[in-house]
Amino acid sequence: MRDLVADLRGYGDVDARPAARRVVAIGGSAGSIDALIELFTAIPETAAAAFLVVVHVSRTGPSVLPQIVARAASSPAWHARGGETIREGDIVIAPPDHHLLVQDGVVRLDHGAKEQLNRPAVNPLFRSVADAYGANAIGIVLSGALDDGAAGLAAIKAAGGHALVQAPEEARVPSMPLSALQAVEADDVLGARALGRRVAELLEEHPDAADPRGGFATAEEATERIEREGEQTPFTCPECGGTLWAKAAGDGMVLRCRVGHAYSEESLLHGQADVIENALWSAIRALEERADFLNRVGERLRLRGSTASSDSYARRAADLTEQGQAIRDLLDRQRLALEEAPAT
Repeated sequence: MRDLVADLRGYGDVDARPAARRVVAIGGSAGSIDALIELFTAIPETAAAAFLVVVHVSRTGPSVLPQIVARAASSPAWHARGGETIREGDIVIAPPDHHLLVQDGVVRLDHGAKEQLNRPAVNPLFRSVADAYGANAIGIVLSGALDDGAAGLAAIKAAGGHALVQAPEEARVPSMPLSALQAVEADDVLGARALGRRVAELLEEHPDAADPRGGFATAEEATERIEREGEQTPFTCPECGGTLWAKAAGDGMVLRCRVGHAYSEESLLHGQADVIENALWSAIRALEERADFLNRVGERLRLRGSTASSDSYARRAADLTEQGQAIRDLLDRQRLALEEAPAT
């Protein structure tokens, strides 16, 4: 697909292009597809950088994001392949169920633990780009729910790179831009098309003289650091049940378990809510199964003429059914509360 798209666009010999000295890392989630189209429409083919993109997508379904981006961009786009060199003009997109990282100027795909409840997640890419490209990195946070990308954008900014954020009032889902703006003092807060024009302006400047540093922050390395420098908490990981370690990150904290699942405060709350909901549904299932079994036993006793015993089983079954309905009502109230809550 990559070679086909390149040929169709007259893109020439892909391998003859220079390795990228600059990288633009872009992250988004819900509502970010339109923003990506607007952004890439404004970036010229001559832009001297590689573009690495993470959008939260289904782990199991097919992704047509490269085709969508390629139609808007002046360069071909494709799902990342581990080991490929990152070259100027590339638009490399994280495939489903893999984190996208860079190391020594090449792509690395990581099937490690989820971060911010997602794989791919934005923070691993941004950390990786900050470590590898420093002042030659540009990070962009687009529309999306929760706060993935905020800590990673702060890492890019701390490494000397540029931090850009889609204007929250333009974003279809403003939570990710708002969280990024809380975590870092952005260099520019613009609409998506204006972000593309700003990227083009930044790429006209000479790159930093320093060579890419080559390092990257994998989930394993991040876990080792947080266990060494962080504080053990009484809380457990919603994904695997392991103990969480906490480390300050800007005005908030990052929490990570031994195997690498990582959370901000907000994403941990959502993960805990999922655990509670799953536990409540399991309780409903267990109560309804037991009530059904009691009714079956009671019916068999009734047919044998044991009316008193049958009635006793029926009352116990009715109590369990009532308990299950109470939990269903609780879940419905929680769902309605979430639907009526104001967007952040």
